[in-house]
Amino acid sequence: MLRVVLTLELLWVLLLTVAVVFLAAPLAPVGVLLALVLIGARRGVDQSARAEAPPLRRVHRLALWCSAGANAVVVLSILTSLYHAQSTWLVVGLLLAAGLTTVAWACARTALYSVAMARRMSRLAARRAGNVPANRPASAERTMKTTI
Repeated sequence: MLRVVLTLELLWVLLLTVAVVFLAAPLAPVGVLLALVLIGARRGVDQSARAEAPPLRRVHRLALWCSAGANAVVVLSILTSLYHAQSTWLVVGLLLAAGLTTVAWACARTALYSVAMARRMSRLAARRAGNVPANRPASAERTMKTTI
């Protein structure tokens, strides 16, 4: 479901970027950057959805975090603009804000899960390589190295 929402957001951003290019060309790079972030987030979600997939690369995690942040900014802008809205628009705005909050939360959760998986895999690899000692108490020789 998150993949579909990110794809729809990408299409919306691309349409908005095309409109902004004609209205205010200096703002077009923001739209292009947001489109690249959404593409990276979508690829990250696709990769994390595969069975036994490796943890996401930093670029994909960053894209997911940026997408979550962008959605949070849109939610804040919607909520701040609803103070003078009529009841119908208030309902529509709150529904949009709820949906975008869910998308932001899902992107952040996917990025956090990938970070946790990367740390777990790193610790497992270190244990297999013998770089991390097993969980055993320290011997008396190592703890009592004081000289009198």
